[in-house]
Parts: sequence; structure tokens; C-alpha cells
Amino acid sequence: MVTFNARDLMGADQEVLEAVAGAKEVGSDEEYREFIKNNSPPDGYVWGRTPFGASPGNWQVHVKEEPEIRGTGTDLEQQVESYLTEWDYRNRFQHDYRHLGYQLDFADTDAKIALEPGAAYWHTPDGCAGETNSDLGDHPEEVYSPPTTKDCTKHQTLTDNGWQVLWIAEDGVENEATAIKKWLDNQYNTKSDADK
Repeated sequence: MVTFNARDLMGADQEVLEAVAGAKEVGSDEEYREFIKNNSPPDGYVWGRTPFGASPGNWQVHVKEEPEIRGTGTDLEQQVESYLTEWDYRNRFQHDYRHLGYQLDFADTDAKIALEPGAAYWHTPDGCAGETNSDLGDHPEEVYSPPTTKDCTKHQTLTDNGWQVLWIAEDGVENEATAIKKWLDNQYNTKSDADK
């Protein structure tokens, strides 16, 4: 358990003190996201959660040391770009394309297909330790836990406008190349069939 001196916790409200003491529980991503939004962790720490020590179906909120900030995902994007080149899809995609008020990492504007690779740090709310549920998903909620509100809104806006989006966690870029290619092949085959 992390220990603090009294000065570190001066002015903290009851919910923060409960979380620091390991007595704060949340039952959903939404409740966790709301807690993070309304409560700052002590300096040098971020919020985390664990099912251990919590009542069934809940998470126990706790503090952990703030992780070292990684790069902006450039290595991930370079890896995805090399896959697209290898699979003969590179000429279809624009990198860092702005559309509908959002930045898309990789966008095929003709087919309305987007790839969104990224580390959990950038796709979960500030002030918490980012987690992933899975390596790949058709929604940010399937991949990041909890996802940012911005990612959820971005996804909804894109899909409402006919886009298909694949969200790819950091490990997914490295471990799931075959699955990413299969997803792309399926998207293009489906679009080809619809055009016939």
C-alpha cells in the first residue's frame, strides 16, 4: 500500500481519502470515469482500480505512482504504416487525416475505413492508470477501460456517418497483425460486394 504524509493529503475530500485508504469502490466504467473527473489524485500519483479486495462485481479504487509518459504513439503508427505497405493498402490511407472535427490516425476516405492505434495512456482519462480490455475492437469501449469520452463521441460520430473503425491497443499492433489484416480484408470485400 502507498503511504503518504499528512501534508500530501491536506485539503483532500472524503472520496479521495477513501480511495487513498483503499475503501472506495466503483461498479462501472462510468462511475470510475466520474470519480476520476471529479477527484485529483495526490501529486505524482494516478488512480487505478482492481477487483481484488472489492465486493463482487465492483472495483476497488487505489492510487499508484504516475507512469513515465511514453511517446505519442509514433512507433505504433510507423508499425501500422509498414503493415499497410506490406499488405498493399498504403496508397488507400491518409495519415493524420482531419474529418468531422477529429484527427484520424489512418483514414481511407473513399471506403470510409479508419484505423486508430494507440497506447492506453492516450485513450483513457487523465489522472488514471490506463488499462486495456483487448488488443482490438470495433468500439473504444472494447479496447480501453475506461475509454475517454472524446474517443466514444468520435467513434459515434464516425459510425453515424458510415465509417468502420478498428481500435488497436499498443499490444495489438505488435501481436495481432494477422487479425488487423483480416479485418481490413473483410471491410474491403464487404464494400466490393456492396458495389456489385
